[in-house]
Amino acid sequence: LAFSSFECFIITGGKKWGDRGHYVLPTVLAEVDESTTLAREEVIGPIMKVIRFETMEDLLQKTSVKHNFLPTAIMTRDADKVNHIAKKLRHGAIWNKWCNVRNGSNTIHKLDTFNTRNSIKI
Repeated sequence: LAFSSFECFIITGGKKWGDRGHYVLPTVLAEVDESTTLAREEVIGPIMKVIRFETMEDLLQKTSVKHNFLPTAIMTRDADKVNHIAKKLRHGAIWNKWCNVRNGSNTIHKLDTFNTRNSIKI
């Protein structure tokens, strides 16, 4: 796996899983440089790429490309911001991730990721 060759930090994962195929452990990459291939192209697998931004205009500039068919997740509690961004982005799909999850105990799948003992603070 060549994540280290890009300008980013591996928060968790980034390692091969199993001895067959090309599977990787769930991976979170932070501070991804938006000009790299990693930021611009789809990576198949359980990988989240985090790109930091200061303002809405900064976000739109960093994510603007002529054609971007990648899905995008916007994590905010502000529906107006999501609508503003979604109208200006040219991405394959845009999801609003509501960021008020305390734990996953009342969800259908009860993912340990949302529990305090396994959570990742970025």
